[in-house]
Amino acid sequence: MKISFNCQSFNIHDLAISLREMHQLRAEKKKLNLRLSVDNLIPEQIIGDEARLLQVLNNLIENAIKFTSEGDVSLVIELLSSDEHFLTINFSVSDTGEGIPPNKMAFIFDPFNQLESEVNKNANGTGLGLAITRHILEQMGSSIEVKSEVGKGSSFTFKIRFEKEMQVASDNASYDNETQTFEEEGHFKGKNILIVDDNDGNLMIMEEFANYWGFETYLAKDGIEAIDKIKERELDIVLMDIAMPQMNGYETSHVIRNEMQISGEKLPIIALTAVAMVGTNIKIREAGMNDYVTKPFSHQDLFKKLKNYLN
Repeated sequence: MKISFNCQSFNIHDLAISLREMHQLRAEKKKLNLRLSVDNLIPEQIIGDEARLLQVLNNLIENAIKFTSEGDVSLVIELLSSDEHFLTINFSVSDTGEGIPPNKMAFIFDPFNQLESEVNKNANGTGLGLAITRHILEQMGSSIEVKSEVGKGSSFTFKIRFEKEMQVASDNASYDNETQTFEEEGHFKGKNILIVDDNDGNLMIMEEFANYWGFETYLAKDGIEAIDKIKERELDIVLMDIAMPQMNGYETSHVIRNEMQISGEKLPIIALTAVAMVGTNIKIREAGMNDYVTKPFSHQDLFKKLKNYLN
């Protein structure tokens, strides 16, 4: 499966803080310490695919929290090497969770094994996220290493080569459990948004951002429920997951556009997809959607998309 990449300048320190904000609430509910460390030698702006890196780290942190009952989940980002034009950065996500048994280690990146684990509710399963993570990293020219000990935790490590953007790193570029305030607070006050996703964790994260930005937020867990919500009230915009049971995002959007006679101008629909491939943009347009963002989303990118369609 070929994955598309979009390399541009981004702030890796802001990305790390966004990840902590996305997962802080889940960690707190389990009374876990969510720790973040970013090397202050890494320039604030580097060139790479921010969305794909966010997707990989989100999958690893999500798994770490899921399989850790007490203790810590940590993200450490370190500079390994640097020259005039390029730098190599090491990423490590560690936990103090249950660990992976030696006889399971060879299968944790197997998507078929993960499907079976999820269906059987096997506590040692780690979900499809690891299979997707390895696939993305391989296409980025990287690989992932795993160290684990039963009862003591696991560590997932990979390194990526980025291009430099010639800027001097700030003296305050190292973060350790700091907080960040976004200027967009309350920007969409008075607007109604419907978020459609069958994953409770995704719904919670997107609802938190939507509420922070001032939206009146409505939630649906599948396409059928989404159509009912659209019939009940006037909405300004919809975030629509693609992969859902009963009725997927493409099918739901087709019904909205064709059977409910709601045009794209009247109700913008932004698709949410875990894997954007060549042709994704064509498919979402054919279904009647206006645009898409890749999950896990960059909050800056999502805000820009919402602002573009609502302003």
